[in-house]
Order: sequence, then C-alpha cells, then structure tokens
Amino acid sequence: MDLTNADLDALKEIASIGSGNATTSLSKMINAPIDISMPEIHFDTCENVISEFSDSGYLALAEMFGDIAGKIIFLFNRKDVLRFVEVLMVKEKGTLENLNDVEKLAFEEVINIVSGAYMNALADFFEIRLLPSHPEFLNFFDTTDIAKMIGRGQKVLVLKSQFMSNEEGINNMYLIFNEKNLEFLLNIIEMKRAS
Repeated sequence: MDLTNADLDALKEIASIGSGNATTSLSKMINAPIDISMPEIHFDTCENVISEFSDSGYLALAEMFGDIAGKIIFLFNRKDVLRFVEVLMVKEKGTLENLNDVEKLAFEEVINIVSGAYMNALADFFEIRLLPSHPEFLNFFDTTDIAKMIGRGQKVLVLKSQFMSNEEGINNMYLIFNEKNLEFLLNIIEMKRAS
C-alpha cells in the first residue's frame, strides 16, 4: 500500500490534533510543561520497527473498538521510560532502575491519556465511533515479544514521536496501526475529498 502526499497530509493533521490534545492533558496531570513532537509518519514492516530495539524495553497495547477494531501499540526504550517516570513521580534523576506497581500505574495513565487523545482525534476527523481500552503495559525482554504482538511480515503505519518534560522524555514512542485499519481510514479520506 502506497501513501499519497494528500494521504500523508491528512494523517499529519490528525497527528497534530492528537499531539496537541495529549500535550494539554499531560501538562495538567504532572503540573509541568510537556512538549510532544510532530510524529514522523511512514509505512514500514514489523522487522524494520523491531530493528530499532536492541535490548529490553516496555510495550503498551491499547485496543480499539467501534467502527474499526484493532490495536495501537506503543514501544518504548527502557531507559527513556525510567527517566520520564522520575520526572513524573518527582524523583531524583538516575535513582530508578525498575518500575514498581505504583510507578507502572502512573505511566499507564500517561499512555491512557496519549492513546485517548489520538483516538479522539481519529474519531472526530473521520466522524466514526472509537472506544479505547485501558492500555496494557508490559515488559519486553527481547524483540521476539514485539514480533509476536505486531506479527512478522505485517506492514504497519508508524507514527514515531517523542515527548519531553524538564529535558527528560521518551525519544522513541511508536504508535502502530495495521494495514487493514489504515486501508479503512484511507477510504474515508477519499470519500471526504469527493464530498
């Protein structure tokens, strides 16, 4: 599947709205400025996404229900998450080596806000009904865990972004949509252009 410039422009508009909504909500949550970059958007394979991760990290899965069903998958480098949670929980830099249950719940809420912001942007733009699940937050210990979640050989739409607070942040946040859901969304874009 190829994306036209018009398709990319529409997807960038949605991403911009989602990023803006997430920035506002997260800033209120932690009472500190948050900056979320405009995502890089490209079509890629499971294998290429996996190649960005050489060691263990964190994976969050949010299910989508409604007019389209599927998954948004977030992938994070372990070090980035630990440093961001230190800011989130007002801890001294470099003191976290692992996340306890309370810290995991706090970061899950961050992902819940971000996934909800992007799903709301999708739903509003496409005038469809989307119901997000609460994200499931998991450790992954090698790239086979990512491959199982995405599916080897699966082509996906990748939104690669970063968000920062107090100079600490997530440098590589991946939101992943599978080809079936992307095709559904692109068909709606075409219908909106034609109307």
